[in-house]
Amino acid sequence: HKILTSLKGPHGGFSLLRDPREITLFDIILTIDGEELFTNCVMHNGSCRSVSHEKKPCPLHNDYSRVRNDMMKLFKSRTIADIVKATNKSGKITI
Repeated sequence: HKILTSLKGPHGGFSLLRDPREITLFDIILTIDGEELFTNCVMHNGSCRSVSHEKKPCPLHNDYSRVRNDMMKLFKSRTIADIVKATNKSGKITI
């Protein structure tokens, strides 16, 4: 998904293919886990994915929809650069 590149060998490693200010946590989650975190039913009974979910959603559907939307906003608004900056300010990890 054009986020990382790697080189093998003794001087190899991983590096970012894009500016860290352009890579959101949402991009990373989609690349690693897919969209299921944002689309699956929280109760995993499938009722929210079926065609009739508006008529008979799972008991937590409406509450989890709000949580899921808040998570998406958070993950779309935070970048790798934001995380590095916050980490450096915390003083707990040095880069």
